[in-house]
Amino acid sequence: MNKVISFSGPRPKSLFGYRDDYSWNELIEWLKQQLKNAYAEGFRTYISGGAQGFDQCCFWAIDKLKRTHSDISNVLYLPCRTQSSKWDDNGLFGKKNYLLMLERADKISYVQNEYSVKCLMERNHRMADDSDRVLILYPNDSWFDSGGGTAEMFRHCFDNKIPYQQITYDPYDILSTLEIQKIKVQGVPLDE
Repeated sequence: MNKVISFSGPRPKSLFGYRDDYSWNELIEWLKQQLKNAYAEGFRTYISGGAQGFDQCCFWAIDKLKRTHSDISNVLYLPCRTQSSKWDDNGLFGKKNYLLMLERADKISYVQNEYSVKCLMERNHRMADDSDRVLILYPNDSWFDSGGGTAEMFRHCFDNKIPYQQITYDPYDILSTLEIQKIKVQGVPLDE
């Protein structure tokens, strides 16, 4: 059975910023190791949202994993065709790397043509609705009453009984404190 997993997490400003390529590459390698576990559980379709930050790290971790696991499908769910229009041309999260990501994706699904705030949330909801599990990078349990797309993804999973797995971390020491929590449905671990 082909199981589907999707991802949600912060933008660069909430993690390592836009210029710390070393830390982002360390996160990509860490994610690759975690995704090997998902592969062993039967996950073959991996959906990321293409946004700067954690979304793109997930895409590149999957891309690396795919080099040794050719049956993986690396899918992008994008909010709109103009997602990168205001981004810098260069850099880890620039337009050039974004276009390379589009070339390397096995499938691309667009929510709409032009940008709107609504298309970002709709993209997140579609990713979660099409998944057997959502892996979410979020430092703590404040998502229930916080703003932003990642917190909204949490609430959508919670409200719709979609299994999610949180990666927690200390915002002041991210790489050495990453920890994957138990898979939960509506806040209850699946093994309880």
